[in-house]
Amino acid sequence: MKTDRFHNLGNIIRDALVEAFPFMKILNVSVREGNDADDEGVLMVDVVFEPQHGAIDAKALSGAVRTIRPILFENDEDAFPVFSFISRQDAGWTRREAARSH
Repeated sequence: MKTDRFHNLGNIIRDALVEAFPFMKILNVSVREGNDADDEGVLMVDVVFEPQHGAIDAKALSGAVRTIRPILFENDEDAFPVFSFISRQDAGWTRREAARSH
């Protein structure tokens, strides 16, 4: 089932990110299917985090694909991961805004 697949991939990605980026606390990782501009299948990966020591270095986060892609291959997943890093504060704002629009 796809939901189990995405849940398992989320756990795999979360574990790898925790190890690779100790300067932030990973609160949640969700994975879903998506398509890129060429209509190729990709993994949309939303990472909700909390900084541990000051501001997050965006350059460091840009290496997430290089960190995660080999791990995905090891787990028989060849879709390209597209990351969205969302601070805990912004994630709360997003949920509040979504609730207001209904």
